[in-house]
Amino acid sequence: MSKMNSIALKKYTLKNDRPFIMASWQTLLANSDHSYFQSLEWMHAWLTHLPEHQDLDFWLMTNHNEPLAGLVIGTCSRKFLGVKPLVRAVVQGVGLEEFDLITPEYTGLVYNDLEQVDFALWSDTLLNHYHEVLLPYTSPVQSVRWINQKQAHCLYNEATYYADLNAFKDGESLFWQSISKNTKKQLKASLNAYEKMGSLNIEAAKDKTQAKEFLHELGKLSSLKWDSTNKNGAFDQQQFIVFHQNLIEKSFNNGHLQLLKVTAAEHVIGYLYNFIYQGSVYFYQCGFVYLEQNKFRPGLVCHYLCMQLNASKGALNYDFLAGDNRYKQSFATKQENMPTLLLQRNNWYLKLEKTLILYLKRLKKFQFKR
Repeated sequence: MSKMNSIALKKYTLKNDRPFIMASWQTLLANSDHSYFQSLEWMHAWLTHLPEHQDLDFWLMTNHNEPLAGLVIGTCSRKFLGVKPLVRAVVQGVGLEEFDLITPEYTGLVYNDLEQVDFALWSDTLLNHYHEVLLPYTSPVQSVRWINQKQAHCLYNEATYYADLNAFKDGESLFWQSISKNTKKQLKASLNAYEKMGSLNIEAAKDKTQAKEFLHELGKLSSLKWDSTNKNGAFDQQQFIVFHQNLIEKSFNNGHLQLLKVTAAEHVIGYLYNFIYQGSVYFYQCGFVYLEQNKFRPGLVCHYLCMQLNASKGALNYDFLAGDNRYKQSFATKQENMPTLLLQRNNWYLKLEKTLILYLKRLKKFQFKR
């Protein structure tokens, strides 16, 4: 155990302490500013999905023996220059692509009072146990605190966009004022083009069976899009599909999963997969039917109808999550960065590795410019 004044930090393991870990997590969530990806519902689904042999570490920071902050970490090994074994910890991950492709966002601590959290103690203690700690898609409010630690550096930044759904009140006038002239023109033209096919409709899956059907159709459209780029998408990974099928089976009736089908008469425009949690809509996956004519913009139309629907149900915020897609920028009223951070020990071989990686990146950039 590491201590500083009244604050203590201790490690538990899922194998030995699961009831205590889940009870502590639930206690911390009560006051923590967190997303659906840290909710008990998501965490239960994720823990159940992991291989039976996979153990996890749970670090709990307490203040006067009261829970202050918690972090779930999986570990994996990698080799330095293919030789020296290193232990890497992954926040809300396990270091296996087929399982980490589930991609939770806004990862990091759950906490009772962020101002009391000693991030220097977190960093020092974790790096006494692991060679490095990966914090993927870190919550913006926490990332500024992690990056201030001397052992931390940013691997990359992902833009994340939000739309204020209050703009859909009072006849949507604020919404139309909030988007650019070009977006307004494209959206109106696309709505008119689809309406010529028939009336527009957005349908939410009513039960588990229909939700799985929508997910299947969404997956087929998503894979078609990725195939056109000669890359693999999420739905090319069986573990990703199984996880979300199970999530629907166990959690659909809780009201946090939203699968939508958007049509113009009999023509399918697209599908959306969202999470609804604490007043926010988290847009997670989509599958669109692309037509040859440029006037058909399925992304704009599907998201517009989705925002309209959820605003009518009382949602306040539409979170596009990480990614720099054009339609996200078109509707956004706010932008933040969601960085992936790496904490590393101050070892000579890790310094050398970092220097070599930076050199190779610069060399590649130089060769590209030539």
